[in-house]
Formats: sequence, structure tokens, C-alpha cells
Amino acid sequence: MADNYYHTPDDGPNGSQRPSVAKSLKNSLPDKLTEKLFRLEEFLRGSTLGALVVLSLIAGGLTGLVVAYQASFTSFAAEVDALADFRPAEITKVYADDGKTVIGELALERRIPIGYKDIPEQLKHAILAIEDARFFEHFGVDPVRLVGAALQNVIRQRRAQGASTLTQQLARILFLSREKTYIRKVREAMYALQLERVYTKEQILTLYCNQIFLGGGAYGFEAASQYYFKKTLQNLSVDQFALLAALPKAPQQYSPILRPRAARDRRNLVLQSMADEGFITQNEAEVYKAKSLGIDPDDQRGKNDRSPYAYFVEEVRQELQRILVEKLAQDAMDAYRTGLSIYTTIDAKAQLAAVEAVRKGAKLYQRRHGWKIKFDNVTDQQQVSIDSFTDPSWLSAAPSVGDLMTGLIKEVNDRGTKVSFGSFSGVITEENTKILNRPPSKIFKRGDLAQFKVTGIDLSRKFISIDLEPEPDVQAALVMIEAKTGEIKAMVGGYDFATSKFNHATQANRQTGSAFKPFIYATALEQGLKPDDVVDDAPFSKGNWTPHNYDDTFIGPIPIRKAIALSRNIPAVRILDEL
Repeated sequence: MADNYYHTPDDGPNGSQRPSVAKSLKNSLPDKLTEKLFRLEEFLRGSTLGALVVLSLIAGGLTGLVVAYQASFTSFAAEVDALADFRPAEITKVYADDGKTVIGELALERRIPIGYKDIPEQLKHAILAIEDARFFEHFGVDPVRLVGAALQNVIRQRRAQGASTLTQQLARILFLSREKTYIRKVREAMYALQLERVYTKEQILTLYCNQIFLGGGAYGFEAASQYYFKKTLQNLSVDQFALLAALPKAPQQYSPILRPRAARDRRNLVLQSMADEGFITQNEAEVYKAKSLGIDPDDQRGKNDRSPYAYFVEEVRQELQRILVEKLAQDAMDAYRTGLSIYTTIDAKAQLAAVEAVRKGAKLYQRRHGWKIKFDNVTDQQQVSIDSFTDPSWLSAAPSVGDLMTGLIKEVNDRGTKVSFGSFSGVITEENTKILNRPPSKIFKRGDLAQFKVTGIDLSRKFISIDLEPEPDVQAALVMIEAKTGEIKAMVGGYDFATSKFNHATQANRQTGSAFKPFIYATALEQGLKPDDVVDDAPFSKGNWTPHNYDDTFIGPIPIRKAIALSRNIPAVRILDEL
């Protein structure tokens, strides 16, 4: 039988030609392997034992697959059936008082679910062309692709090509790890068969498009579209679809932000695959290949930390988790995965003004009292070199104009001191250090860590324009409340949330001090007290409490007008005691 199967091409049914194994698998192999494949086929034709071994392996593999499928039908089926109740993690959004402005997001996985009808046709084509061209033809496992990959691996004597279908990839995402073992591959196939039993091809493709990780914290193609291009899927072009479809294989290796050359090569491979499958013409493919990547990243990771709303959003997160746990008996982590919409009282414009006021006030105070010009240096930390140092903030969001960022001084030179921000870099001159009235060489040494304000970004060069923005030693806080409603309209807990998450507005147990005096005097005036009325600035006690003036002196009888102007404590306490 083996001799007949591998006989000359003219022994097919009714005298028709039987295509060789090599020819039937030609499309699944690179051209350079064709010659090796034909040699393998010639060997099998001339070797009965070899042919029997190959057939036995194939038959045994298929038999084992069937037996395993039947033996584990119940357990695999139960897990797949449970997907009916599956709800992927979604982003919780925090809104300002206009109900439209998003001031913060809480998410473990940045995902924006879409339906099958929302997946553009050309995106489907790009995914199928590079990942699984026979997706609508196979039953979850593709025997043709499996045999082709196996032959490649045997010929190359190493694992050269995978054979996972799109359904198998989805099975791995939903149920398995990425470890490369044969046991996992068998389980992957079992899950894939069950997925195809329960769901339609359209449902499987939709699940895949919502679950796959595509880098930058983005899960699913809609989230990736908004991350890489700041556009929805409906507004992308074919070359942009191809770039997104290039990412599932290895999001970091083919990252258009971190490795643009590798990303472009992979994107062009997708475009060529689309042309080979007839989804676009070869001429169209060449036109799209010539285009730049055209990315415009909108990285939300770590954006809460740099946001002007950071302190307030953190208060919202804590309160939300308290409500979930104490009142609703839910998991606190549901705040990050249930896709809630949280509407707050914050006035977005007022908050921006409040942040600017706090930072301006702190800087003016520091300028009056002298700036600190000694910075932390990475060489002060044991076992840390300048070239290997990475600040945690560099691993989160891409920089935006106006951000305050920690930079590492790499090279000091008055003509251009080089500053590193991880994958981004900048250069400062004396023009950028005016705040200290010194040139960079008089301020920095190699390895120093300093704070800079981003004034411009060139993504193509990974270059940012910066000004030195040293953080003041002093901290300040501000809370703005609407008197009629008691609603919080602005909250600033400190100079910069990214460097200090301690909220001085809510966590600092300090007396309100003189800031409370206007409320005391306003109430007293409402009750008939006159500015020229006299109050005694003399020792006063109430139970065990004995307040003092700032200078520990007493003036004696003093008009209220003057007590307010001099901010005397004792007169204010006496009036409060009488109200």
C-alpha cells in the first residue's frame, strides 16, 4: 500500500494525475524549502519502511487526538461552555462635572469591546492573511498547516514554524499559558475543537479581536487602534490595519514605538500576505509598504500619575473600592475590571487652574528661600550603574507636553547637557536652566536625577524638548468647594502626584490655621460685630487648651480690623468662643 501511495503521478483514480505531497503543501512552505521537500518525498518513495513510519506517526497522532478528545470531552466542554457567562475586564472611567470630560481611568487591561459588525473587513483580511488564511475552512485544528509545519521542523531539525490556528490562539489566551510544551499544544487543540463546537466562526473571530494583547497595555484591536493612532478602527487605513495585525505574534518585539524598523518589516509581511491571498492587489501592497508607520501614541498607562486630576482620582478610587467592599460585598478589584462610569463634582477648568496656582506658589516660595541644587545621584545607590538605571516612570506612559518627568543626566556640557528618559532623550543648555540662574555645568554631574518639564516632543527621533523644573522642598495643597452645594470643584494634594502620592489636602492632620479666621470674622460681622470693636489680645484658656500667638506675645486691647490685619490668634479664638 505504501508503494502504491507514493508511486508515480499517473496512478490516480481514472488515470488522473495524483499531485505530489510537496506540491500540495507548496503554499505552506517557503520557496527555499521546496527542493528539500522534494528530496524528502523521493526518499519516501524509495523507502517502504520510511513511508510506513511516517504514515504510522500520522495515524497514531490522529488516533491519539481522537482518543484524547473523547476522554476529555466533558472537562474541556464544561470550561468552554462557561464562556457564555464570560465578561472581559473593561475600563472604569471617571468623569468631571460636565459628564463628558474623562479625568481618570482605572483598568488592569485596557480593553474596548466591539462586535463582529464593528470589525472592518480589511482588518479581518489582514488578521487572516498573516495568522490563519484557512480559518473559515478548518474545524479548529488545521491538518494541512499542521503537516506543513511538521515537515519544516523535521527538515530544519528545529522548531521553525508553528501551526496554531486562530482558534487555537484564542484557546491559549482564554485557558492556557504560553509555555512551549507538547502537552500544552495538545490541550490547546482540545480547547480549539470545543470552541468550534460551541461557537460560530464569527463569534470566535470577535472573541479573538477583543482578547488578544497588542502591546502598550492594550487588549483587543479597538483599544490598540486608539493607543497607537488615537483613532477608532473605523478611521484606519489598510496599512494601519496591517500594522495592528502584525502585533499578535510578539507585541514587544514588533512594537512600532520601541522597534519601528522591525514593526515596519512585519507590517510589510502582512501586506504581502494580503496580496498573496487576493485581499489587495500587488500594486496596492507596494504603495502601502512605502508608507511610514504613522503612529501617534496615546499611552494611558501611568497617565493618572501625571494627570492634573491625579490626587482627586486617587480619592475616588479609594472611595469606590470602599463602597464595593463595605456596601455591595464585592471584590475591591472590581473597580478595575467592571467598566463603571463614575461621575464626579470636579470642574475640569478649575482643577487645571488650581494645579497651576499650587505649583506657582510653591516655586515662588522656594525662589524666595533659595533653591536646592543638590540632586540624588544613581551612583549613590548600591549595585546601580548609570547606563543600566531605569526610573519606574519611564516604563509607563509616553511623555506629553506639560508633563513633569524625572531625567537622568548622562553627559554634562554647557553647550548641550544630555538627559535620558529611558527610550526618550533631551538636551538642555543654560537657556533651559534659567530658574536657577546657573549653567548646567554648575548644577549637574553625571548620574544626577532631576525633574524637567516637557515643552515639545519629536516622536520620530524619540527626542523631547525640556526645561529644568526642580521640585520645591515645600509642599502645598488646595481644595475648592462650592459654598451653596458643598461640592468639591478642585483638589490638589501636593506639588506632583508622580513624585509624592501623599495627599496633603486629605491625609495631613494639620490645623487649618489662619485660613479659618475669615470664616470666624465673617460670621461675627453677620451677627452685628463692627470692624472697630475692640477685643482683648491677652492670655486665654479653655479647659486644658491654651492657644498662643505666633510670636508668643500679647498686644492687649486691639480693634478687630487690626487683629485681622496682623492675623492675631488670641482675638480670633475669643470671638469664636463668643459666637
